Amino acid sequence: MIVQKLELNNIDTKSKKKIEEFQRYFISIAKQLGDKNSKKYEKGFHQCVCEQIDFFDPSSALYGYLMKQNEYREYVGDLIFPFGINSSQLKAVEQTFQNQISVIQGPPGTGKTQTILTIIANAIMNNKTVAVVSPNNAATDNVFEKLEKEGLSLIAANLGKTKKAEAFFKNMLSIPKIINEWRIPEDELDSNKEKLTKDLISLSQILDERNRLATLEQELRDWQQEKKYFESYIKSRTDSNSTLKTKLKRTSLIRFDAQKKMRLLVDLNLNDDQQLNFGKKIKYFFQYGIYNFDPFRSSESIQELIDYVEREYYQNKIASIKKEIAETSSFLKGSNYKKLDESVKGLSIRIFKSFLSSKYTVGNSRATKDQMRKDYKEFTKDFPVTLSTCDAITMNIQKGNKFDIVVIDEASMGGLVPSIFPLSVAKNIVIVGDNKQLPNIITDKEEKQKNIGPPQDRTYDYFEHSILSSIEAVFGEELPSVLLKEHYRCHPMIINFCNQEFYDGELIVLSDFNEDEKALVLVETSDGNHMKFDYDKKIFNQREIDSVLSEEFSKACPIIHDMKTTGLVTPFRRQADKSLAAIEKQQKKYVADTVHKFQGRECEAIIFSTVLDNKGSKRNYSFVEDEKLINVAVSRAKRLFVLNSSVKEFSKRNGSIASLIRHIKYNSDYSLEHKSPVNSIFDLLTRDFQDELFRRRNNYKIKHSNFDSENLMMDMILTILADEKYKSITCTTEYTIKKLARDFSVLTTDEQQYVKNGARLDFVFYFKTGKEPVAAIEVDGHKFHSRPEQVVRDKRKDSILSKLGIKLARFSTNGSEEEKKLRAYLDSLVAEE
Repeated sequence: MIVQKLELNNIDTKSKKKIEEFQRYFISIAKQLGDKNSKKYEKGFHQCVCEQIDFFDPSSALYGYLMKQNEYREYVGDLIFPFGINSSQLKAVEQTFQNQISVIQGPPGTGKTQTILTIIANAIMNNKTVAVVSPNNAATDNVFEKLEKEGLSLIAANLGKTKKAEAFFKNMLSIPKIINEWRIPEDELDSNKEKLTKDLISLSQILDERNRLATLEQELRDWQQEKKYFESYIKSRTDSNSTLKTKLKRTSLIRFDAQKKMRLLVDLNLNDDQQLNFGKKIKYFFQYGIYNFDPFRSSESIQELIDYVEREYYQNKIASIKKEIAETSSFLKGSNYKKLDESVKGLSIRIFKSFLSSKYTVGNSRATKDQMRKDYKEFTKDFPVTLSTCDAITMNIQKGNKFDIVVIDEASMGGLVPSIFPLSVAKNIVIVGDNKQLPNIITDKEEKQKNIGPPQDRTYDYFEHSILSSIEAVFGEELPSVLLKEHYRCHPMIINFCNQEFYDGELIVLSDFNEDEKALVLVETSDGNHMKFDYDKKIFNQREIDSVLSEEFSKACPIIHDMKTTGLVTPFRRQADKSLAAIEKQQKKYVADTVHKFQGRECEAIIFSTVLDNKGSKRNYSFVEDEKLINVAVSRAKRLFVLNSSVKEFSKRNGSIASLIRHIKYNSDYSLEHKSPVNSIFDLLTRDFQDELFRRRNNYKIKHSNFDSENLMMDMILTILADEKYKSITCTTEYTIKKLARDFSVLTTDEQQYVKNGARLDFVFYFKTGKEPVAAIEVDGHKFHSRPEQVVRDKRKDSILSKLGIKLARFSTNGSEEEKKLRAYLDSLVAEE
């Protein structure tokens, strides 16, 4: 059970004044959040809720947060772990039941949801109520889905705002009959509890050894990779170590262990004058047993000695780690780690289900929507777990009541309003999130800041903090906080970048390592500046999309075909939209979205498009290089991560993307680099190729247009039509559509008028014999043809040609592989001849 230590004393005047200041501040924030169009809330939803919540209830977590008070709770009872256990989760669950306010830092793939489920199970075993909330529905839906998978969804009301709550009550399932099979006889239950306690103690003692094994395995990979580069350096030297090795046998160095060699290396590197005086020879004799100083006669020979000792050190270090791995593996095998782990999980789930079987009766009616608002105790007897959003949680509980424990998931994305709403209905709060991932985005931040002054205590500043970072700032080092270290999701070569770059190497990688699998791919687009500005100034990079969707990429990276799920992610909305359009066109089973929208999701393969080239602004680069954005993008990938980028541009900026590029290149045994061959005749229009464009202008076979794009297309058409294969086809330019139309009756009135107004086609193909037009080409300037009004005209032209039976191909100046596409297009004409 949980022993409460709170005393509901009257609030003193000073405390009351302080809370009133907070109340005014948060209500002013709520006013800015608006939703004033809502008919139900005249002032706006957030303002209405903020004015109704109780800021002055000393028993609430909100009061503790505002007054910087964190009560300790003594926990008396046994814990269960029906969803699995590791060292960090054990500490996190214990901490939850010992503190009114606590934090669980959950980096990507570290079993955050599993930890929340374990908290839920232990709370229910103590007859406590739990609410799990999040800034969005995705996180809480994930919790509900995991409960469903375990057959435990009967304990949870998956609520939220009105529509979602209504859907839950409408589709609510009855208590399943299988629950009767969960009951365990009393004597057997006691025996199971006793064995669980014993096994849990044994398992907790060896969990650290399991972590140590994973750390050693990663350490071994790191040393082996570094040794590979060192060996390359040694081979690149012209001198040989063979004679040196013979000399060294007389120095006693061959018998040195790793530690002794390391001490000698330090001494040699500190020997600035590169000469051994008499005093140093005496030191080396007594300290290292060296009596033959031939290898120390010159700077060159001393450097050879350093190289040799370093090589020996690598070998000794690797051998030492392998020995430790063997010993730790043997210990875990001898201690029955796997058997104990399965026993703790199996016994926990049986005990939990047996408890539920005594709590529920098959055939009993379930709690209703009315009870949720009017009879909290009856409702929570049936549904001890409530799943909701931070916005809606106060709508899902009877006024004046509180949940025993509230868990705020994805707390790094939770603004202080509405995150204070769940704090107001919580006796105890658990903040779960990761400050190394993306925060909440505040729209019109600068304008809102002008209207609202900062609070007196900046640790509660809405514009500077999420609920996670605020609570960390409020309580500082005194805050009970656990980092979930054990990582299970990503290939070790993927997550190790995040671990070293963002988590100071604290994560323990327990995911499977397949040394034959290329987990990292670097795709570099063809030379040129391919970032474009759309008609509305939004930026995108079609070439990066084409490069990873091309056949050439699939051949270079065949593992992409084995991925069950593939996501294209990017920092920019327009790039995500164009990626999705390209995926749909190619009928690939990929998904595409911005990195911000992908937070909380995962795919077997992630392709990350950075979009920018040297036209990117400083602000653009700052946005893309954001460490939190990079961390989220990389850690979405389970088996394969592909960086699709302008390597040259990002490398010279030396930010997070440059670090990622170096990581991929350094781990060459587990990565591949692909220089995309995808290019375009319109690359000549970019600034890097102006000189070549000027040369081409003077050598066009025919200069028929004022637009370089059309002249480049014509040049390519004439070159291709010179091929014997296409001898029956010829081409003309600026052809009016009305010359194609024999029967205008198939066209709409608008289409007929459009044709009569002189609408033209850039290129029309026809057979030399019979002169019958069969196909046409339009060259679309990407920015102009993206404008909404031009899109309408283009669709009208497409419709007209379709009705007239004329094939139309469009080539965007932002496209690629034009020659390949045009040849395929002409091949289809020749085949029909």
